[in-house]
Amino acid sequence: MNSGGPDIDSGVGASAGFEDVQNVMARLKGQAQAHLDEFVLDAQNAGLIVTTVVREGDASDVIVEVADASPDTLVVMGTHGRSGIARWVFGSVADRVIHHTSTSTLIVRSKENEQRTPESITRVLLPADGSEISERAIPTAVAIAKALGVGITVLRSLDIGMSATFPQTDMGEPPIPGIDAVREEGTAYATAIAERIRSLGTADVDSKAIDDRPADAIVDEVGPQGDKLVVMGSHGRSGAGRWLLGSVSDTVVRHSAGPVLIVRNEEPPA
Repeated sequence: MNSGGPDIDSGVGASAGFEDVQNVMARLKGQAQAHLDEFVLDAQNAGLIVTTVVREGDASDVIVEVADASPDTLVVMGTHGRSGIARWVFGSVADRVIHHTSTSTLIVRSKENEQRTPESITRVLLPADGSEISERAIPTAVAIAKALGVGITVLRSLDIGMSATFPQTDMGEPPIPGIDAVREEGTAYATAIAERIRSLGTADVDSKAIDDRPADAIVDEVGPQGDKLVVMGSHGRSGAGRWLLGSVSDTVVRHSAGPVLIVRNEEPPA
């Protein structure tokens, strides 16, 4: 488009403009490929087999398209700092990828000038909300824990929410009918999941049942050091489980100081 300046022949102008765009795109592709080549060299030195893809188009659309072409793909995306996530994750590329890809996605957060390595992970955190969806993440959590040589913590959030409805007094917690049964059930469930994990060959497993909102419980358990990897289950492209993207998973990815793996699972066949 010519805005201001001398009149030029429309055919010549269109041709020149198209050639300029082609030259710019060719230069950008070359820069992108050079950047990938540096990454490939590091990955190959680590013993990995790597292929690269450079495509034109919206970043999130291209990532989703390439990832969904191979169902066993794991998308790994990095962001830095808790505040930096606004630029890269939610409302941006990774936000759209997480919400639209049908493959599992790992969000890795690190501080400025910090390289997050597998050795920085000291434990795998497996939130379990009592649904089949969350339990389908168990095999992935076990495999990762074994690969990293770390243990697993099973976290069950009771989310009784009594403090909002029944304020505490000097007498202690209010006598809410059935609250003890809820706690016992939550503790028993977390213990049962831990036993199930032990049966899969991981001995270092503990379990916790915490009365807090699920997202808060998960983020607090990860802690400010960010040395725990959260593994959460979700199914389908827009799954309708209790831990729906847009709810607990969104909040955890936004605020967890450590990496978060969203494990996508399609509904099992009937």
